[in-house]
Amino acid sequence: MNISAAAQALGVSPDTLRRWDERIPTLNIPRDNAGRRRFDDRALQLLRTIKQLQDQGRSFDTITAVIEKPSAGVLTGAPIAVAGDLGERLWWGAALDAAREAGVSREEYLTEALAAASRERGILELEVTALRARIADLARRNDDLVAQVHNTAERLERAELMSAVRQDTARRPWWRFW
Repeated sequence: MNISAAAQALGVSPDTLRRWDERIPTLNIPRDNAGRRRFDDRALQLLRTIKQLQDQGRSFDTITAVIEKPSAGVLTGAPIAVAGDLGERLWWGAALDAAREAGVSREEYLTEALAAASRERGILELEVTALRARIADLARRNDDLVAQVHNTAERLERAELMSAVRQDTARRPWWRFW
């Protein structure tokens, strides 16, 4: 199916399909010898999912995450809802495809995917801890800078006061000092 027919089937413009193809590299829409996009059933299913998520008001970053890593929503508990059972079918389809490619059973693949998600979670928790320490350090530095600015402001105020006193005494006649 060419781009015009695919766009018409999905209810979007051909430019939208081109933009999605450029922004989501995992779509892998095949091209013919002339370099034109040819949309197969798999590509149309993914494009329908993109359209459905976009119609729900999802950000393009969320849509990209769902398409590039369908297991993200299920394994991490991310609040990604696809109307009906499309999300579940998409996830199971991706899991089964990956298991077939790896030559393992679905259970083995899912066990490994869960273990990988647990490892990623551990890494993310370490990164969060490091970021919290960095934020605390920046807060301390900010407090130090605020104190320095306050001290500088006080010194400036005293200097201005002393300057005003000097100027005032310089204007007085000498006999008023007695």
